[in-house]
Amino acid sequence: MKRFFEQRLTRTSIYLAVLITAFGSAARAGGGWVPPAPGCPLAPLSTIPTWNVLSSTGWLCFIGTVPASASITIINVPVVPIVVKLLDGNGTVAATLNPTKPLFVNPTNNPSLNAFDATIASPIFAGHDYVMGPTTLGTMQWGQATLEASFWKYPGVDFAGWSVSMAAFPFPTQTLTVPFGSWEALSTPHSYAVDSAVLDPFLFSLGSLFPGQMPILLTYNILEYPHGAPAKCCTTGYHHAYTISSVYSFYIWAAYLDAPAVNSDVFYLSHEVAEFMHDPFVNNAVQSWPASFSFPLPWSPPYTFTKCQSNLEVGDPVEDRLGTPSEVQYVITNSMMTYHLQNVVTASWQMQASPSFSVNGWYTLKGAVDGEFAAPAPACL
Repeated sequence: MKRFFEQRLTRTSIYLAVLITAFGSAARAGGGWVPPAPGCPLAPLSTIPTWNVLSSTGWLCFIGTVPASASITIINVPVVPIVVKLLDGNGTVAATLNPTKPLFVNPTNNPSLNAFDATIASPIFAGHDYVMGPTTLGTMQWGQATLEASFWKYPGVDFAGWSVSMAAFPFPTQTLTVPFGSWEALSTPHSYAVDSAVLDPFLFSLGSLFPGQMPILLTYNILEYPHGAPAKCCTTGYHHAYTISSVYSFYIWAAYLDAPAVNSDVFYLSHEVAEFMHDPFVNNAVQSWPASFSFPLPWSPPYTFTKCQSNLEVGDPVEDRLGTPSEVQYVITNSMMTYHLQNVVTASWQMQASPSFSVNGWYTLKGAVDGEFAAPAPACL
């Protein structure tokens, strides 16, 4: 899930004084204003390097420097834990959801484990040795792995010595107080949904404090419903691109969820990170593909689709498999715990490449999933 809007703000100069020291041969995002790669749409100026390819639908932009020579991109990522206090009809606190307090449902033997610490220790930031079928990508973070898998055999690409790293910086907790009538309890214990009219402005006010960086705004067991429509719940996260004085910056909001949610811990954050890497400005246009949940499963010719999507958002197509964890989840265990990340499509699927230029000729990180991802995206008319 994601949203995009452009916001031009008058800010004090402190927000534009992002001074971060580059080291070695690394290109450190935030160390200065970086001109966009030629052809990157809607990117007059960006603080994070981008590279691009020309497709049948125009220029497509991706995070990092051009993967044709050894280069390192480091993105500063303030991780902001958001404490959510829900008020009852009397104005007293009915529930508090705090990412820095012990988990309600703890999958480890560490009684003090919390959502914030689990996220920092997750494959989003910790290196993992990615082996996909017969191919070893190497040790890297999740976001880099999704990009490398997508463009593994793309003409002219060379990932030797190339990396995109997200450097996590813990940030103090921020508190959102939600008035009665703007939240709903969900069926999963200790889980709630908040009205978008309350949550979204708060998220933007936080996210826009970090121009030149890519903050992650983390809630714990807090989801979102469209304004005034709790029956249409729930959004679990999104990635934003926005402007300050015509300079583009970014942020991600994602919900950390406890089990027994089918897709718990950093599942939704992994979705948004993969999409940020593949579609940072939320405007990478591809040929229309059938939107998730808009057709019966399994797919069966003749293909009849009632709703189409036309942006390169790699997490969305697999969402229709949410009831099948073995197909939608990418499970990784490290020294902290077992994490449930999301299987995503490769760029080959949405760019309708045949044969696939992605790792192993696949169209998702786990290969074919039923008949839906054994070939490129079918045309959606």
